[in-house]
Amino acid sequence: MLSNNWFENLRDRYFATDIAVTIVMNDRICAARETTKFNTSNVDTFRSPEYGFLGFMSEGDPVLYRLSTRRHTVKSEFDVKGLTTLPRVDVIFALPGGDAKLAEAAVAVGAKGIVSASMGYGSILQGHKDFYVPLMKKGFPVVLSNRVPTGDCVLSKDYLEKGYIAAGNLSPQKSRILLQLALTKTSDPKEIARIFSEY
Repeated sequence: MLSNNWFENLRDRYFATDIAVTIVMNDRICAARETTKFNTSNVDTFRSPEYGFLGFMSEGDPVLYRLSTRRHTVKSEFDVKGLTTLPRVDVIFALPGGDAKLAEAAVAVGAKGIVSASMGYGSILQGHKDFYVPLMKKGFPVVLSNRVPTGDCVLSKDYLEKGYIAAGNLSPQKSRILLQLALTKTSDPKEIARIFSEY
Protein backbone atom coordinates (compact mmCIF):
# COMPACT_ATOMS: atom_id res chain seq x y z
CA MET A 1 0.00 0.00 0.00
CA LEU A 2 1.33 3.45 -0.89
CA SER A 3 1.85 6.09 1.75
CA ASN A 4 -0.48 9.08 2.20
CA ASN A 5 1.43 10.98 -0.48
CA TRP A 6 0.56 8.34 -3.13
CA PHE A 7 -0.30 11.00 -5.71
CA GLU A 8 3.10 12.65 -5.31
CA ASN A 9 4.81 9.25 -5.57
CA LEU A 10 2.94 8.52 -8.79
CA ARG A 11 3.59 11.98 -10.21
CA ASP A 12 7.28 11.95 -9.26
CA ARG A 13 8.01 8.77 -11.20
CA TYR A 14 7.60 10.70 -14.46
CA PHE A 15 10.40 13.15 -13.73
CA ALA A 16 14.15 12.85 -14.20
CA THR A 17 14.00 10.18 -16.91
CA ASP A 18 16.76 11.70 -19.08
CA ILE A 19 19.43 11.47 -16.37
CA ALA A 20 19.41 7.67 -16.13
CA VAL A 21 16.97 4.86 -15.63
CA THR A 22 15.55 6.03 -12.33
CA ILE A 23 13.35 4.97 -9.47
CA VAL A 24 11.61 7.93 -7.88
CA MET A 25 9.75 7.17 -4.65
CA ASN A 26 9.33 9.09 -1.42
CA ASP A 27 10.83 12.16 -3.14
CA ARG A 28 14.15 10.34 -3.66
CA ILE A 29 15.67 10.04 -7.13
CA CYS A 30 17.66 6.82 -7.38
CA ALA A 31 19.68 5.43 -10.29
CA ALA A 32 18.06 2.03 -10.92
CA ARG A 33 21.50 0.54 -11.65
CA GLU A 34 22.67 1.33 -8.12
CA THR A 35 19.42 0.71 -6.25
CA THR A 36 18.29 -2.34 -4.32
CA LYS A 37 14.92 -3.21 -2.86
CA PHE A 38 15.54 -3.86 0.83
CA ASN A 39 12.08 -4.77 2.11
CA THR A 40 9.28 -6.87 0.64
CA SER A 41 6.39 -4.58 1.59
CA ASN A 42 7.65 -1.30 3.07
CA VAL A 43 7.14 1.70 0.76
CA ASP A 44 10.50 3.06 1.94
CA THR A 45 12.26 0.05 0.43
CA PHE A 46 14.53 1.39 -2.34
CA ARG A 47 18.06 2.19 -1.18
CA SER A 48 21.37 2.97 -2.82
CA PRO A 49 23.73 1.98 -0.01
CA GLU A 50 27.07 2.60 -1.69
CA TYR A 51 26.47 5.70 -3.77
CA GLY A 52 23.43 7.40 -2.34
CA PHE A 53 20.61 9.08 -4.20
CA LEU A 54 21.00 11.13 -7.38
CA GLY A 55 18.84 13.80 -5.82
CA PHE A 56 15.42 14.60 -4.48
CA MET A 57 12.04 15.88 -5.64
CA SER A 58 11.21 19.30 -4.20
CA GLU A 59 7.71 20.65 -4.77
CA GLY A 60 7.40 18.47 -7.86
CA ASP A 61 10.76 19.44 -9.39
CA PRO A 62 13.92 17.28 -9.46
CA VAL A 63 16.93 18.63 -7.54
CA LEU A 64 20.04 16.70 -8.60
CA TYR A 65 23.34 16.41 -6.75
CA ARG A 66 25.09 13.88 -9.00
CA LEU A 67 24.64 11.96 -12.24
CA SER A 68 25.44 8.43 -13.31
CA THR A 69 28.49 8.15 -15.56
CA ARG A 70 27.39 4.78 -16.97
CA ARG A 71 25.80 4.44 -20.41
CA HIS A 72 22.02 4.21 -20.32
CA THR A 73 18.73 4.86 -22.13
CA VAL A 74 19.28 6.95 -25.29
CA LYS A 75 23.07 6.50 -25.01
CA SER A 76 22.69 2.73 -25.12
CA GLU A 77 23.78 0.62 -28.09
CA PHE A 78 20.96 -1.87 -27.54
CA ASP A 79 17.78 -1.94 -29.60
CA VAL A 80 15.19 -4.48 -28.54
CA LYS A 81 12.45 -3.28 -30.87
CA GLY A 82 11.05 -6.30 -32.63
CA LEU A 83 12.44 -8.78 -30.11
CA THR A 84 9.93 -10.96 -28.31
CA THR A 85 12.50 -12.80 -26.17
CA LEU A 86 16.06 -12.30 -24.97
CA PRO A 87 18.78 -14.96 -25.09
CA ARG A 88 18.59 -17.41 -22.21
CA VAL A 89 20.98 -16.63 -19.36
CA ASP A 90 20.90 -18.53 -16.08
CA VAL A 91 22.15 -17.45 -12.65
CA ILE A 92 24.04 -20.21 -10.86
CA PHE A 93 24.72 -19.79 -7.15
CA ALA A 94 28.09 -20.80 -5.77
CA LEU A 95 27.28 -22.56 -2.50
CA PRO A 96 29.59 -24.39 -0.11
CA GLY A 97 29.65 -28.06 -1.01
CA GLY A 98 27.89 -27.43 -4.32
CA ASP A 99 28.71 -28.91 -7.70
CA ALA A 100 28.27 -27.90 -11.35
CA LYS A 101 25.13 -29.93 -12.06
CA LEU A 102 22.85 -26.87 -12.25
CA ALA A 103 25.30 -25.14 -14.58
CA GLU A 104 25.46 -28.27 -16.73
CA ALA A 105 21.65 -28.38 -16.85
CA ALA A 106 21.49 -24.70 -17.81
CA VAL A 107 23.76 -25.27 -20.80
CA ALA A 108 21.91 -28.45 -21.74
CA VAL A 109 18.59 -26.59 -22.00
CA GLY A 110 20.04 -23.83 -24.14
CA ALA A 111 21.62 -21.15 -21.96
CA LYS A 112 23.75 -18.78 -24.05
CA GLY A 113 25.52 -17.41 -20.98
CA ILE A 114 25.86 -17.93 -17.24
CA VAL A 115 26.06 -15.49 -14.36
CA SER A 116 27.77 -16.96 -11.32
CA ALA A 117 26.40 -15.57 -8.06
CA SER A 118 29.76 -15.97 -6.40
CA MET A 119 30.87 -16.03 -2.79
CA GLY A 120 32.75 -13.21 -1.12
CA TYR A 121 35.19 -11.54 -3.46
CA GLY A 122 34.10 -13.41 -6.58
CA SER A 123 35.13 -16.85 -5.31
CA ILE A 124 33.65 -19.91 -6.95
CA LEU A 125 33.89 -23.63 -6.30
CA GLN A 126 36.48 -25.83 -7.94
CA GLY A 127 33.71 -27.96 -9.45
CA HIS A 128 32.27 -24.85 -11.12
CA LYS A 129 35.70 -23.82 -12.38
CA ASP A 130 36.26 -27.28 -13.88
CA PHE A 131 33.02 -26.87 -15.83
CA TYR A 132 33.32 -23.18 -16.77
CA VAL A 133 36.91 -23.09 -18.06
CA PRO A 134 36.39 -25.50 -21.00
CA LEU A 135 33.15 -23.64 -21.85
CA MET A 136 34.91 -20.27 -21.88
CA LYS A 137 37.61 -21.68 -24.17
CA LYS A 138 34.80 -22.21 -26.70
CA GLY A 139 33.68 -18.57 -26.31
CA PHE A 140 30.81 -19.17 -23.88
CA PRO A 141 30.39 -16.12 -21.60
CA VAL A 142 30.57 -16.60 -17.82
CA VAL A 143 30.04 -13.46 -15.75
CA LEU A 144 31.15 -13.42 -12.11
CA SER A 145 29.00 -11.37 -9.76
CA ASN A 146 28.75 -11.23 -5.97
CA ARG A 147 25.94 -12.50 -3.75
CA VAL A 148 26.74 -9.81 -1.18
CA PRO A 149 24.78 -6.56 -1.63
CA THR A 150 27.70 -4.12 -1.88
CA GLY A 151 31.22 -4.06 -3.27
CA ASP A 152 32.74 -4.75 -6.67
CA CYS A 153 33.49 -8.17 -8.09
CA VAL A 154 37.13 -7.56 -9.04
CA LEU A 155 38.76 -10.46 -10.82
CA SER A 156 42.32 -11.65 -10.38
CA LYS A 157 44.70 -11.77 -13.35
CA ASP A 158 44.30 -15.56 -13.37
CA TYR A 159 40.48 -15.32 -13.60
CA LEU A 160 40.69 -12.74 -16.38
CA GLU A 161 43.16 -14.88 -18.33
CA LYS A 162 40.80 -17.84 -18.05
CA GLY A 163 38.06 -15.72 -19.63
CA TYR A 164 35.73 -14.78 -16.76
CA ILE A 165 33.89 -11.48 -17.16
CA ALA A 166 33.62 -9.15 -14.16
CA ALA A 167 30.17 -7.83 -13.26
CA GLY A 168 31.64 -4.92 -11.32
CA ASN A 169 29.08 -3.88 -8.71
CA LEU A 170 26.03 -5.28 -10.52
CA SER A 171 23.99 -7.84 -8.61
CA PRO A 172 23.52 -11.29 -10.17
CA GLN A 173 19.98 -10.31 -11.23
CA LYS A 174 21.10 -7.10 -12.95
CA SER A 175 24.11 -8.89 -14.45
CA ARG A 176 21.75 -11.41 -16.01
CA ILE A 177 19.74 -8.67 -17.73
CA LEU A 178 22.86 -6.93 -19.03
CA LEU A 179 24.30 -10.21 -20.32
CA GLN A 180 21.01 -10.97 -22.08
CA LEU A 181 21.11 -7.56 -23.75
CA ALA A 182 24.79 -7.97 -24.65
CA LEU A 183 24.04 -11.29 -26.32
CA THR A 184 21.57 -9.56 -28.64
CA LYS A 185 24.60 -7.70 -30.06
CA THR A 186 27.55 -10.06 -29.75
CA SER A 187 28.77 -13.40 -28.46
CA ASP A 188 32.40 -12.23 -28.27
CA PRO A 189 33.47 -12.40 -24.59
CA LYS A 190 35.83 -9.42 -25.03
CA GLU A 191 32.99 -7.29 -26.35
CA ILE A 192 30.75 -8.48 -23.54
CA ALA A 193 33.46 -7.52 -21.01
CA ARG A 194 33.58 -4.07 -22.63
CA ILE A 195 29.81 -3.76 -22.25
CA PHE A 196 30.02 -4.66 -18.57
CA SER A 197 32.69 -2.00 -18.07
CA GLU A 198 30.54 0.71 -19.68
CA TYR A 199 27.01 0.03 -18.40
